[in-house]
Amino acid sequence: MNLRKLEKTEHEKTRRLWEEIFTEDTEAFLDYYYSIKTAENEIFVMEEDQTIRSMLQLNPYRLRVNKASFSTNYIIAVATDEKYRKRGLMGRLLKHVMREMYDRKEPFTFLMPAAEAIYYPYDFRFVYNQGQCEVSGREKKEETLKIVLADEKDCVKLAEFANQFLKDEQVVAVRDEKYYRTVLAEQKSEQGGIVMAKRDDHIVGMYCYAKGERYEIREPLFLREEDFLHAVYTLTGNEQERVKCGAYGTEKEVPMIMVRILHLETFLKCFSLKEDVDFYVQVIDSFLEENHHIFHIVGDALNGVTVVGRCETPEHSCGAISVGELTNFMFGYPSKEDRHLEKELKENLKKFIPLSKVFLNEVV
Repeated sequence: MNLRKLEKTEHEKTRRLWEEIFTEDTEAFLDYYYSIKTAENEIFVMEEDQTIRSMLQLNPYRLRVNKASFSTNYIIAVATDEKYRKRGLMGRLLKHVMREMYDRKEPFTFLMPAAEAIYYPYDFRFVYNQGQCEVSGREKKEETLKIVLADEKDCVKLAEFANQFLKDEQVVAVRDEKYYRTVLAEQKSEQGGIVMAKRDDHIVGMYCYAKGERYEIREPLFLREEDFLHAVYTLTGNEQERVKCGAYGTEKEVPMIMVRILHLETFLKCFSLKEDVDFYVQVIDSFLEENHHIFHIVGDALNGVTVVGRCETPEHSCGAISVGELTNFMFGYPSKEDRHLEKELKENLKKFIPLSKVFLNEVV
């Protein structure tokens, strides 16, 4: 079995496997995906007899993490031919791409898992819950509020509004014109689009939507709830119709995105601190040996983390932590894993300001 990265001209070869595994995706969506997303992504495959038996795709995103921004990758379309499962093909692909991304000093990678248990052994941990609910629209007679469908000429303004709306998030994909051109094409492939609410020619809200058996709304960003509900009514024309909605409301919180730390030094230097730190910690990483070390971490409240160095000789360590446990702790995500951590290590980690404001709402 041969593991290799496909050339861009070969990406279309993986469409057969996608269609066999992800049967819920429509032909229109795949036409969009294989014309736009695969033009810039990376695809790694396992081949036998020149036939693709397993694949993993990396879709690039620019993420802002606190004040810094990084090129990162969203892992998607992890799929294996049914006859070739339970042979370790997915594991080989995952370990290979983790190494590739580590070598590029990417702080972490992320994915939306089909099941937590698949990726947990590779030290992926949940960091983002998406609020989900159902909403009904509300008619509102206000001449100053206009609800319109966005087109490509609106993408710059959409990005400006979204970046301002999300400015307080600590981990978020950077929105720009290209980002929204891509989102618009994706929504159109699912019989949807992007709805804007405008007042005095200024955007005051927006959401993406798709139309299957019923409407589904994604990522509503609105300054006023009443404007959002009117924008829903404009879509359905019916105050009784319930619309599925992601990232709005608190009817339920669904674990959505898992993260895997890659280049530990880059990751830790993203952090702000509540107070000075100067300590040694043993990090346990079974897949990236460069992370499997005792690290010396130094920083202060003014400059954040300034030094993350590997120690080649044993130093006093205030405790040991797996890279998975570290993920939970540094993102401030509720976990039972940290109960066994040594007191001194916990006290030092609590001096970091956790990345608890996460908005990773990307789909593909």
